Amino acid sequence: MLLEQIRSTLSGAGLPGGARSVAVAVSGGADSTAAAIALHRLWSPLGIRLALIHVDHTLPEAESPHDAEFVRALAERLGTAFANRIVAVRPEMAASGESLEMAARRLRHAALREAAAESGADLLALGHNADDEIETLLLRLARGTGPRGLGGMAPAEPPPPDGGPQIIRPLLDCPRADIRDWLRAEGIAWLDDPTNDADDVQRNRIRHHVLPALFDALGDAARDGILRTMSLLRDEQREWLSPAEHAALNAVRSAEKTIAPSAGVAASAPLRCPALAALPRPLARRVCLLAMQEAGVPAALQTFAAVERVRALADGTARGTLRLDLGAGFVAERVYDALRIIVSRSIPAPSAVSIIQTLSPLLAHLHAEPATGFLRPLRDNPLARPVSASVSRDAVPNPALLSVRTLRPGDRMTPLGAAGSRTIADILVDRKVPAPDRAAVEVVCLGDRIVWLPGHAVDAAFAVPSADAPSWTLTLLPKGGLA
Repeated sequence: MLLEQIRSTLSGAGLPGGARSVAVAVSGGADSTAAAIALHRLWSPLGIRLALIHVDHTLPEAESPHDAEFVRALAERLGTAFANRIVAVRPEMAASGESLEMAARRLRHAALREAAAESGADLLALGHNADDEIETLLLRLARGTGPRGLGGMAPAEPPPPDGGPQIIRPLLDCPRADIRDWLRAEGIAWLDDPTNDADDVQRNRIRHHVLPALFDALGDAARDGILRTMSLLRDEQREWLSPAEHAALNAVRSAEKTIAPSAGVAASAPLRCPALAALPRPLARRVCLLAMQEAGVPAALQTFAAVERVRALADGTARGTLRLDLGAGFVAERVYDALRIIVSRSIPAPSAVSIIQTLSPLLAHLHAEPATGFLRPLRDNPLARPVSASVSRDAVPNPALLSVRTLRPGDRMTPLGAAGSRTIADILVDRKVPAPDRAAVEVVCLGDRIVWLPGHAVDAAFAVPSADAPSWTLTLLPKGGLA
């Protein structure tokens, strides 16, 4: 049954096509082990060669030194090639300011692509299953996303423009339980990752608590309905929205090829700001996102807030140069009526002032300046501007990843000095902020974590620990003007 489902998924994606070799990412877990064995059974008779690739993240809490040997032994039993890649996640996390999961994912995918290309593979198979797909949908819904994000992952991604291996996901229509049942029935062993049991990871909480409750309430048939909806959204994105996005991008590109950025190396063709600003707002957002992707801005920095800042940079008139730090050395720069994404020649050292501009006219602007120790601000109305506070530079290595947003239902924080977590709504009631004004209160966030409620307190997790500790002095400036 599992092999037939995989065959159907691959056939619907037009695979294997003319593939001669496939690399399979194998951690040793149930999903990747099943993918390797299933593809070997389905495709080896067709003369398609397999190679198994394992990535060691050098995270002792997540991996055993025996994991690579398990995958090596599996490759020997299948008679396939084997490669082991080692990546250093924690140093990269510290340098980039990303979360552990985000840094690990980026390094893992880069290592897999490189190893797959070196093996001569036409395809790179990943072990994502149907439950992973629904978990991703729920995470994106909670964070906020558009049709592209709601479509989730595809069984086969478009071939990369650089000619590297095409990513495929043969298990994407297979529920997690079915995969494990098949392995048990076949007498095939796999490795369990202990970090998958920890409820301190958001995806694990969804896996252990939300999905069981969802299917208990709606029945297992809900899985097929959700997956069908995501498939329809992917079709609409591929066949309708993507062509419209690229047509709009080409329409607003500047014909002028000699516009030079004030500093840095150009990474994208210039866009004409008046033409971009004249597009319907949803289409303008998509054009800005495409420009960021073409420039190579990391996926972790392609947030809604960042796209809105780039889009807002094109609004109105500007004399001279306006620059917006996107993080990781990427800058959106407007020179008069031309907007482009550039790669800075050098990333500013912590001794330099870093500006984060939230350019939406609906939100305030955030200014971050490196400092030592902490500012002791007077308490003020959470709506007052400007207002300042200090956060730990160890807790926020890269302030370009901070964002400003208005309140959402259920927002919580642990104010420094408080006994525990509290809802922002309760804090505002205690501060006697009138109910009509609460919708205008803004918070500063790092991902989905609230870092600072301006005019009240910094979250304890982001507090500066001592008077000589490195910090950022954050200042929230009034709406309507550049920082």
